[in-house]
Amino acid sequence: MRPILLTLAVAFLHMTQAAVAADTARPNLTVALNAQPLSLDPAETPFAANFRVTYSIFDTLIRHDFLAELRDPTKGVILSPGLASEWRRLDDRTIELDLRQGVHFHNGAEMTADDVAFSLSQERIFGAKAMAPQAKPYIGDIAAVEIVDRYRVRIRASGPDAILEHRLSQPQASIIPKDAYANGVDAFKRRPIGTGPLRFVEWRDNDQLRFDAFDQYFGGRPAFRSLTFRIVPEQAARIAGLVSGEFDIITQVTPDQVGLLKRYPDVAVRSAGLQSTQEILFDIRHGPVADKAVRQALDLAIDRDLIVRTLFHGQTSVPNARQIPEMGPLYIAERNDVRFDAAEAKRLLAQSPYKGELVTLRYPIGYYPNGDAVAQVVAKMWRDIGVNVKLEAVETIGQVTAGGAPAVLIAFTYDMPLPEKAICQYRGASTRYRAWMPKELDRFYRLCDEIASVDDAARRREIFRAILDDLRDYAPSALLYQQPQAFATRKSVEWQPYPHLFMDFRADALRLQAAAVQ
Repeated sequence: MRPILLTLAVAFLHMTQAAVAADTARPNLTVALNAQPLSLDPAETPFAANFRVTYSIFDTLIRHDFLAELRDPTKGVILSPGLASEWRRLDDRTIELDLRQGVHFHNGAEMTADDVAFSLSQERIFGAKAMAPQAKPYIGDIAAVEIVDRYRVRIRASGPDAILEHRLSQPQASIIPKDAYANGVDAFKRRPIGTGPLRFVEWRDNDQLRFDAFDQYFGGRPAFRSLTFRIVPEQAARIAGLVSGEFDIITQVTPDQVGLLKRYPDVAVRSAGLQSTQEILFDIRHGPVADKAVRQALDLAIDRDLIVRTLFHGQTSVPNARQIPEMGPLYIAERNDVRFDAAEAKRLLAQSPYKGELVTLRYPIGYYPNGDAVAQVVAKMWRDIGVNVKLEAVETIGQVTAGGAPAVLIAFTYDMPLPEKAICQYRGASTRYRAWMPKELDRFYRLCDEIASVDDAARRREIFRAILDDLRDYAPSALLYQQPQAFATRKSVEWQPYPHLFMDFRADALRLQAAAVQ
């Protein structure tokens, strides 16, 4: 008996040593971000700086499968099981979902129907006194979450909703523990608990956010032991750190640096067309932009083609309206809403009430690709038609959208198949921007409410055409170009960016070659 026990003990020791060696072989990855997140609560406003971190902390019931779409773009939007293993329609506003069993949060608690009910509750998001109401414009209006049993729920929208499944794939619909806000909403923003592959460890302001791999992740053990996000606003410093080996992935590579990075044999530039447009949003509460003719003049004064050629080396494009081709059947190819006409801009300005008042253009330093240079070029173009312009550079995107400036540089993201989210919610249906909008847009808001509940493709296209007409005529913003997006990695880091603001570090999105684990 003793020899058998000894043999088993030796075998167990070898297995343990092998497991330790395998874990030690996994690297500690470092990602250099251009900006710090404002919050780590997934219900918060979806700024890029937030999404790049939170997307791998949390999971949704239904997953938008970007990787599958990249493999076969002809299939359109692909939804896959997330925290729900299966789902089915019960009627035009209700979905029943079966939850995965044995999924755990980072604190060890099992994820159950109680957590789903809280995450999508009136108390948290949809009620008059909700704790995180910012999520509502992005995931529709959920009337109730019925708990059928520990691992089954029924989610009912307040009205007919043809794309409720897609809404549940939005990051704002991520599932958090039922007691997540036990220490207050603000505390959770700084110390998040989710089910994703990143488990929070530490946040040092303007320096780094540190995470351990969550090895119990239901989607597979991550390829790394830990992942640290370093806050590095200067692109030159991010590039230098990547080349030296200090960083494994860097964000926000501008087109003029792509050629330089491709010269390094151990560096790879990785990109995906971003479903987002760069725009200048006007706040009619401030200064002369309350007048429609002034807004139209500012819009016409911008030579977008020149900006794309000179600042982006032709590596992006100017949309023909407030839409992008990825919108599929909704896209209207014959639109011609975006024009450059300096003479017409001067004429409109001369006929308007404008008398030389100051127009402040606010922008976030280093936040958008070439954003600082774009703001300076646009200011020059506005001055050329006779506008008194002041540039105001701020440190964070939160300061940009806080109000107080007539014009701000911002980006709007198109979430397929929810394009009306970018068209409507960002421009006013949410509480954040509604007060900024021209009063003449009453019909626009009614159309936005209608398109969100319509399933018929022909009617949706008809409504969308009218929405674009109103945006062209009343010019609540000046559309600039479709945002480019490029990252760079060590060549041993096989990572695929998505055509969105997210960074995904799940096992199916990130693989490491041998060089990365030495």
